[in-house]
Amino acid sequence: FLRCRLYRSIHTIQTHLPSSKDDIEENSPSPPRTTIFDPPTNSTDPTNTTTVFGPLLPLARTLDAATSGWALSYADLHPATPRTPLGQIFLATNFCYAAAGLALGVRGEWTLGILTELAGVVSFWYHYSQLELGKDRSEVRLALLVDYVTAGAALLTG
Repeated sequence: FLRCRLYRSIHTIQTHLPSSKDDIEENSPSPPRTTIFDPPTNSTDPTNTTTVFGPLLPLARTLDAATSGWALSYADLHPATPRTPLGQIFLATNFCYAAAGLALGVRGEWTLGILTELAGVVSFWYHYSQLELGKDRSEVRLALLVDYVTAGAALLTG
């Protein structure tokens, strides 16, 4: 809930009216892609997607194909960064994982507690990368994929 509200706040801050024709062209959306492996024409990603994903590439391709590129897409949170107050608040929401993992450990549910802590660390990595690197980056997609795996492991264990 908090992340949804925070995302809406970031999206509201992002929304502005273009001041000139150049601003409209500069901020126009990129053409639609069918998968993450079809690089966008205006990509800022200097890395090779297949190199970044390494042994997770088959899983990423399968997930990407099954969802037409949706599952490994993510929001551009610009102008928020890890150094802006809004970005720091967004990153702080990952504290809930730490609190939940600790509470589970105290109750003696060590496996679930450790998996929850791990999911929190990976979630922080994903959100930090999302804020720091911006849109259309393979590194962020990799973090998102690992986030799915660790969160799924914690959910299935619980």
